[in-house]
This record gives sequence, C-alpha cells and structure tokens, in this order.
Amino acid sequence: MIQISLAPGQIVFQAAVGSGTLPDNETWIQRKRNSVLRWGCSTWFLNRKWNGDQEAFRKLFAFSDEQANRYAIHGGGVPIRVKGVDGVVAVVVVSGLSQDLDHGVIVDVIQENWAPVEE
Repeated sequence: MIQISLAPGQIVFQAAVGSGTLPDNETWIQRKRNSVLRWGCSTWFLNRKWNGDQEAFRKLFAFSDEQANRYAIHGGGVPIRVKGVDGVVAVVVVSGLSQDLDHGVIVDVIQENWAPVEE
C-alpha cells in the first residue's frame, strides 16, 4: 500500500498494490505517518536510531500502550520538505513489504525522479 498525504492530513494519493495488501497496512501507514509528522524524520531513521526496539522508544517518551500504538518506528515513512518552506509539507508512506524495502521503494523513486537541491 502506498499513501501520499499533506502534512495537515489530506490524502492526495493512496493505492493498494500487490496481492498481499491487507487492511492492517492502512493502520501501519497511519502509525508511520504520525511518527514522521511528530519527529520530522523518516521512520527508517527512527528504527535505526533505536535498533528497532519499539518498547525502548515507548519508554523514553513515557507513552502509555495506547499512545505508543499511534506511532511506528518501522521503515517506510518519509517526510517531504520544500526549500523555503518550514517543516514537513507532506509524507510518503509504503507498507506491505519488509520495512527496509518499504523505505527503499520511496528512496529509489526520489533518487530516480528528483535531483538533489543544491544550496
């Protein structure tokens, strides 16, 4: 499943692709999106920073189980920024593959379609 949404929450694109897409993927997308918006970085970065330990992550922020269930530190959520605009303007999320591949799909598309911005 792939979703592109604006930071305020408006979904501008969503597609379920592949035979293995499940309703659970929509929940994962929401949790990954929430993480990107709260911490302003990719979920893969958060995953690597915490060695994938969701429980240690939860404890650091003193989240209840209910609060912790709003966030995921599994790869597949990437912030979109625009030069000259403060903050994250959109989020791209992929769910349904392994988390490294979820993240890799987004990175590959960005690298193949957009040149890096030079300062």
